[in-house]
Amino acid sequence: MKCITLHNDLLPNSRVIHSLGSASVIAEILHQKFEQGVPLSRQLKDWQRMGAALSETTLANWIIKSSDLMSPLIRVDSG
Repeated sequence: MKCITLHNDLLPNSRVIHSLGSASVIAEILHQKFEQGVPLSRQLKDWQRMGAALSETTLANWIIKSSDLMSPLIRVDSG
């Protein structure tokens, strides 16, 4: 595996641009979706029970935008 060095000035902001989702919330959604296999519809019900006014489209958009942010890391890891 190839080692890389990350510098703070190269890292994206802690949130997806133009989003209210924090890095930790988006990371939790990604973890539940891809590591735990929890569908977005079920996650959405959990978030709504906690009082978050979110839609399934919002969760899906956060996943899409996060994948865009992580694509350089994926290219380095697979290269």
